Amino acid sequence: MFVVAAFELFMQQRIPRLDFGCCKKPLVVGRWNAAFKVKILLEKADAVFADESTYEAKLASIRGIDGAILISASGKKHAESIARDLKTPGYDRRLLACNPDAPAATHFERTKVFVYN
Repeated sequence: MFVVAAFELFMQQRIPRLDFGCCKKPLVVGRWNAAFKVKILLEKADAVFADESTYEAKLASIRGIDGAILISASGKKHAESIARDLKTPGYDRRLLACNPDAPAATHFERTKVFVYN
């Protein structure tokens, strides 16, 4: 019980309020650990979770995806190419990163980039 209470307190104080947009079924792309943490934030959403090796297949095979949330600590490496791939017209997209200078951020509207450390 204490662990649950401590976790709830942590979530209230440490996790910034994030605007995930008006997506009904977002594709959440990130490495396993990062995607797992966002899964907690999106527990009630009809989200599709993928990593850098499965996002293309999920985009192609799962109907109803109407947005994307890219999670990357550095915003480098795979994040830049994934950000380019997620520029599907009509998608509401968000980037969550720890790096304020994340190169992937150049592929998103400024108001849709969330930096936290």
